[in-house]
Amino acid sequence: MIDRYANLDSPLHSLDPRWKLLSLFILILVCASVNSPPAVFFAAGAAVIIIILSRVPVRFVFHTLKAPFILLIVMIFFLVITSGGRPLFGLAFITVYIDGLRMAAIICIKALSIMLIFIALFGTSRLNIIMKALSYFGFPRILTGLLLSTYRYIFLSFEDLEKLFVAARLRGLTLRKGIGNTGTTVNILATLLVRSYEQSERTYVAMYLRGFSGEFRTLEEFKAKPIDHAKGSALLIVSALVLFLEYFLRLKR
Repeated sequence: MIDRYANLDSPLHSLDPRWKLLSLFILILVCASVNSPPAVFFAAGAAVIIIILSRVPVRFVFHTLKAPFILLIVMIFFLVITSGGRPLFGLAFITVYIDGLRMAAIICIKALSIMLIFIALFGTSRLNIIMKALSYFGFPRILTGLLLSTYRYIFLSFEDLEKLFVAARLRGLTLRKGIGNTGTTVNILATLLVRSYEQSERTYVAMYLRGFSGEFRTLEEFKAKPIDHAKGSALLIVSALVLFLEYFLRLKR
């Protein structure tokens, strides 16, 4: 769960959720928009400092980054060998290009920076609090409700899937790899789909009988303090500095 460390104590945990959402989301947009190496490196340094200040355990950060990082490596590999430009060296049928390496480095640093900021955002607040902050900025309530329900029940679906696989093995069914041995897996997935549909119907009826109006209510009330304004403004200043580096260097050229 991404918010398992939301109860820790850190400068980012104590920041008002509205300021946190606004300032970090703007910083994510800024990180995605810059391309000059100084601005990218400055944004990466800011992302590292933010994740350190969040005090989220390093092991959790690396575990969360593992799957995106593998996808990123695959994408960068194809980018390096297909970008064109000046070749750096060639191996058999593969040619590595200098421009591709530069572009891959920029993309990799930007992607990791954005993922670190996402971890700092969602790892320091409970998801329902972030959804309430989204609603404060006018995000549709029905979408926040769908996101919360999906986040809640996706773990139950994984648990059901694991139970179905265990039950299949106990009944002597073999789960082998290959196209010709997918029958058991397809049956298990179909069973999971039917169970998920039935679960959604039961959830809908239960929420309807309890008078659910489409909004997830919490006991948390937002009340920004002067220190929250200071922290949020500091994060916005970081975003402004990144943009300044980007466009100042463009004008200098």
